[in-house]
Amino acid sequence: MTAIKKLISLTTILILGIGASFAQVGSATVMVGELPAEIEETSGLIFHNGKLWTHNDSEGEPVLYSIDTTNGQILERKTIAGVTNIDWEDLAKDATYIYIGNVGAMNSNPQIIRIKIEDLDNPELTTIEPRIINFTYGNPDYPEPDFSVTNTRFDCEAFIAKDDTLFLFSKNWIDHQTYLYAIPNKANYFHTITPIDTLQLDYLVCAADYDYRTNTVALLGYTYDVSGILPESRPYITLLRNFEGNNFFSGTVETTELSASSLTDVIRYNQTEGIAFRDSSRLWITNEKYTRSILTLKAKLRELQIENPVTVNDDEMPSFPEEPAAIVPDFTADVTEIIEGEQVHFTDLSTQDPTAWSWSFEGGTPATSNEQNPTIRYNTPGTYNVSLTVSNDNCEISKTINGMIIVHGTVSADFNADITAICEGQTVTFHSEAVNANSIQWQFFGGSPEFSTELNPVVTYNNEGRYSVKLTAYNEVDSDRITKEDYIKVVGLVIANFTSENTHADRGEIVSFTDLSENAFYWSWEFEGAIPETSTEQNPQVTYYNAGTYPVKLTVYSEDSICSDFKRTNNYIVITKSDENLMEDIEVFPNPATSILNINIPDGKDYKIEIIGADGKQVYMSQTGNGNGNIDVSNLVSGNYIASINVDGKVYKINFIKL
Repeated sequence: MTAIKKLISLTTILILGIGASFAQVGSATVMVGELPAEIEETSGLIFHNGKLWTHNDSEGEPVLYSIDTTNGQILERKTIAGVTNIDWEDLAKDATYIYIGNVGAMNSNPQIIRIKIEDLDNPELTTIEPRIINFTYGNPDYPEPDFSVTNTRFDCEAFIAKDDTLFLFSKNWIDHQTYLYAIPNKANYFHTITPIDTLQLDYLVCAADYDYRTNTVALLGYTYDVSGILPESRPYITLLRNFEGNNFFSGTVETTELSASSLTDVIRYNQTEGIAFRDSSRLWITNEKYTRSILTLKAKLRELQIENPVTVNDDEMPSFPEEPAAIVPDFTADVTEIIEGEQVHFTDLSTQDPTAWSWSFEGGTPATSNEQNPTIRYNTPGTYNVSLTVSNDNCEISKTINGMIIVHGTVSADFNADITAICEGQTVTFHSEAVNANSIQWQFFGGSPEFSTELNPVVTYNNEGRYSVKLTAYNEVDSDRITKEDYIKVVGLVIANFTSENTHADRGEIVSFTDLSENAFYWSWEFEGAIPETSTEQNPQVTYYNAGTYPVKLTVYSEDSICSDFKRTNNYIVITKSDENLMEDIEVFPNPATSILNINIPDGKDYKIEIIGADGKQVYMSQTGNGNGNIDVSNLVSGNYIASINVDGKVYKINFIKL
C-alpha cells in the first residue's frame, strides 16, 4: 500500500471512529481552499468585519494578509511599520485593537504588537503604525539552561484578548501542561509575567481565539510524533466554556481530535496553527505547508462547525479608549568623553510629562538614580551604556544609549631611547612610554626629522652638541607633556690618523710616531715586532730589534669613549741591519728559555749583558764576561724580553721568550 493510501485509510478511521465522540464540536473539518505560497507559513488568524486576516510564521514579512473566505486567495496586505517578524505566532482582537503576538520561542525579547482596528479597516492605509507591549517571564527557572525551541516550557504561540487583558497559553514541549499568563493591554509598558493557572491538555497549544457572545475560548494545536517513517501531527481543538470571570480552566473543557471531511483531504500530518471564530457556531482553521520526503501538503483554510452554542452576552464587546501618546524617552549629557574621576550631568528630555525616572549607569557612581537630572562620577576608564526608564499613569518605556559615555585614563607622557650618547651622523631610536594616549607628538631639537608622530621614531643627529627632546601625549580629553633637557649628547666624529718620520730604520733604532687624529681623547697603539708592543701615549716611541716589515695600528676614542675609529697600515715600518753590525754570529739560546739562557760571543770577546722587560725596564744586569756564558732566568716572569749585549762598545739586542 502506498504512503498516500495509508494516509487516506487513517483519515477514514478518524472520521468514523472519532467524529461522534463529542456532542459540542464536530471533528470533521470542511476544506475551503488551498492558501497561496505567499502565506504558506500561516500562523495567526482573526475574523473581523467580514474579513479573515492572517500572517506568516517566524522570519516572514511584517505583513497582515486578508484572505478570501471562499477560496483562500489574498485580497489585501497591511504592513506593520517599524517592527520585525522574529517569531509571529498568533492574532487576537477586542473591540478597539488588533494584537500580533511576536511571542514564539525564537524571540528572546517577546512582545505583543498592538494596532488600532480603525487603521486595519481604513482602505487608504497600506502601512500601520503600531504600539508595543513588552514582557518577559518571571518564572525562577527562566531562562532554561538547556533551552532549545523544541525543549522549553516558555514557548507561547496562542493568546486571546478579553476585557482589558491579554491571556497567553503556553506551548509546553516538555510535559504538554499549558501555562496561562495575563498581561494588561496597555502599550509601552514592560511587564514581567508568571503563570496564573495550568491545564494538562497533552498536546502543543498553537493558537487561540475568544468569542464574546458565547464566552468561549477555543484552543488549537497538535501532537508531534517522530517515531514513524514520517513525522506525524495529530490536530486537536479544545473549547473552554462555563467558566467564571477569567478562570478559563474552571469550567467545561472539551477536547476533540480533528479529522478531514473528505478522503481527498489530509489533515493529520499538518501543523494547525491558526484559529478564529467566524461566528458563535463556526470556526476558521488554517495549517502550514507540510513537506517531508515524498509527501507535500499545501497550506489550507478549513471551516469547523460548533454545535449548540449558548449565548451568554447580548451586549456589545467593551471597547477601550486610546491611551494618551506614549512617552518618548530621551536624554542627553553635558559631556560624553571625560577623564577618569570626572562627573557627567545627565538631563532628561523625555516628552509627554513623565512622573518617574529610573536611571542605570554602567560603570558610574552611583550606578542607579531616580532623579530626573542626575550627576554621575566615572572612576574607571571604559565605554559605558546609559539606560533610562520613564513612566507616568499611562506609559512606562525605556531607552538605552550604548557606549554613550567614554571614560579615558589620565594621560601620562614619558619616553626613553636606546642610546643617549652618539657620534655625529649616528641615529637614536626613541620609544614612547605614554600611558592612556592615542596620539603623540615628538620634537627633536637638533635632530632630523625635528618632528614626528610615530610611536618609535628613528632620529639622526649630524652636529656635535647636547640636545633636548620633548614628547606631548594626547587622548580625546586629556594631554601631558615631558621635556628631557640635554637628553642626547652628540660627540664630534673621531678620525684616526698618524705618521712617523722614520718608517725605515735600523735594528735597535728608536722609531717615533706622531698622532694626527681628529677629536681624539684616548689612544691605543699596536706595534707588531716592536718594544714596547703597545702604548696609550699620544705620540709614542718604540724600538725594533729584528729586521723585517711591520704593520702599525692606532685606535682612537672620543671623550667618554662614545666614538672610536682606527687606522691600520700594513708594511709601514721597514727595519734593516746596520752596516756597523759585523758580529752577526752572537747567539742567545735556547729561545724560548725556561731557566738558563746561554750566550755565545764569537772570538771570545768580552761582553756585558743586561735583560730588559717588555715595558722597557731593566730586570737583570750581569758582570763582564768573555766568550761563552749563561744567565739564570728562572726567576723572571713569563713573557717577552730583550737581551741587550754590549760588545766593544756596541749594543746588540736580541728578543727572547721566557716560558
